[in-house]
Order: sequence, then C-alpha cells, then structure tokens
Amino acid sequence: MRPTPAGFRTAGETPGTAGEVAGCLDGTVHLAYARASAADPPVVAAGFSAEAALSRARARARALGLLREGPAPRATPGGGGRALRLSDFVPHPIAPQLIAPHAAAPHAAVPHATVPHPTGSGGPLVAGRGLLTGAGYRLPGEVVWLREHGGPVEPTAIGVVDDCAPAGVADVLAHDAVLRWRAASRRPPLRITPYLGGLLPPGVAEAASGLGLSISAYVLPAGEVRTVLVRVRGAATTTAAACGRTLGAAVREAFLLAVAAGAQPGQAVPDLGAPSRLVAWRHEDGHPADLERTAVDADPGIVDEPAGPVPSGWAGVAYRRFGHEPILVEAGESREAVKVVCPGASCYRRERPGIEVPCPVR
Repeated sequence: MRPTPAGFRTAGETPGTAGEVAGCLDGTVHLAYARASAADPPVVAAGFSAEAALSRARARARALGLLREGPAPRATPGGGGRALRLSDFVPHPIAPQLIAPHAAAPHAAVPHATVPHPTGSGGPLVAGRGLLTGAGYRLPGEVVWLREHGGPVEPTAIGVVDDCAPAGVADVLAHDAVLRWRAASRRPPLRITPYLGGLLPPGVAEAASGLGLSISAYVLPAGEVRTVLVRVRGAATTTAAACGRTLGAAVREAFLLAVAAGAQPGQAVPDLGAPSRLVAWRHEDGHPADLERTAVDADPGIVDEPAGPVPSGWAGVAYRRFGHEPILVEAGESREAVKVVCPGASCYRRERPGIEVPCPVR
C-alpha cells in the first residue's frame, strides 16, 4: 500500500475487517474478498500481489461500511471552516421533485439529525479538510454519504479511499475525464491494445489470453495526466477507467479495477450507490462498442514517453482541473480517511428521469 499523507489514516489499517485472497490468471493477479461486518455487502479488489489485493479490499470494505453508516464527524453551522453549498458540486442542481424515486440502500432508513445550514440542502453538515492547504471545510452530507436521500446529488462511491488519499483523488479525476470526454470531446481515443504486453506486469497479458480473456485499452485526452480505459472480455465484459502519471501506471490500475468488477458476486454492481451513468461500465451487455470503432492507433512512442512533472501531486492536478482543492473526509473513532470529494467534478449530479445518458464505453 502506498503511504498515506502525514496525519491521515487509511481505513484498512483498522484491525477486524475480515478478508480472503486467491490467485487468478495463473497467479499473476490476486483477488481479495472482504467485508467490514456481516451486515455489509462484500467487496472484491484485485492486485498484483496477495498482500496488495487483501489490503485494498479490507480498506475499501471498511470505508464503505463507515460511509453507509454515516459516522463521519459532524460540523456545526457556526463552527470553523468554510461552508460549501451543493452548487459548489453541482452548478445547476435538479429539483428533488424531478428525480425519479430510487430503491433504498440498506442503510437508507438510518435516521440522522438535520440542522439548518447555508449549504442549500437541509441535510447534515460533514467536516472535511483540504488536501492542499489542510483547511477545514463544512460539506453537504449528500456528497459524502452512500445512502439514498432523494436530493439532486447522486450517492457515489467514486473517491472512496481504498489505497491512500491521493488514489481517491485520481479516481475522481478518471471518472470526470471520461464523462467530459464523452459529453463534449471530438478527439477519438487512442488504441494502445498492441502495447499491453509491455504496460502490464510480465506474464499478465499472456495468462489472460491463455484463459480466453481479451484485453483492450484506450487513452483519452485528459490534460496533464494519463487517463486510460481498459476493457476485459470473457464470459462477461467489464470496463474501468484510471488516471496515472505514466501510461503504464494508468493501464495497470484500470486493468485491476476491471478484473475486480468482473469478479463481483452474482450480478450486483460492485459498489452500491455508484452513479447510474457509470453502472454500464461494470457489466456491459455485449453490444458492439463505439470505443473500438472510433479509436485510432496510437503511435508506438506513446509507451516510452516520460512522465511529466505533477506539481503538488494529485491534489494539485484536481485543483487545476476543478478550481478547488480536493477535500478529505474522515470517519470512525480513529478518524480514518474514507473518501475524497472534489467540488466541480462531474460525478455527483443526478440526471432527470427520461433522459438517457450514453454509456461512456458503448
């Protein structure tokens, strides 16, 4: 596990989260299964080592459990720190009455106190702190919790800390890049499938091919960092997005996410509360994809391009992209890092009923 910034503790460092791990793809990849409690749904994570996979699964299970229960420190309306409004996350929120009712999440019935506050939502305020400045914030609970609340913001597991706080920022950046590219970009994705043998760890691509799996990968235009979509086809097809400073780092992360998505128990979407716009990334129905049809072959030199400098790390990238620093939310008695939220990112807003948003990978 990569180190967490000073003062932050990852949820997976807390003892007591059960888990199991097993090798797959001829032992080149490991899948880990974990759950924080018998009442919580299971979490599956993938890694190139058993230790990495199990650590990540435990951290994600613990974080998701805490976020569903909602025990993050509550901020008071008169307390210190800057208060953010829903409009800081969703520029033009959809009125609640325009939102179709959704099935309640397991913890949706858990009551919580509400207090009047300036965020424009009527829900609880949650305390957070900036990943660049360390400044305190008061956030609308709607952008943090995973349970349904009937408002204009969609419960989302994007940004959940399952490795370290910077990885949570990178997760938000990846989803934002795909959604913005799909909505507005006229630039085709770059096909890097022929180079996967050198971008994945040794033996992974060969093992997947030997087991009848097909892997394809594409680079999207995303500014100063690499954003990659990786699709793994087998009995089912799963696709995942990831950002990285280098092409190889982005490919490896997206590949692990796609493998983990394909190993989820039953037909369930991996993370309860994932935005409906992204559900189809996880389990596609096999229709021909626009990605392959519209992609153009990348120049071989793309594989050897050096990583450019990323001042201030992932938090700095998010600040330059969204105009606001990412904010870390901590929860539990030991104040574990559980989620990163990025005001201005495009992964919080609900869509109006009847408006079909194209799947980013079809």
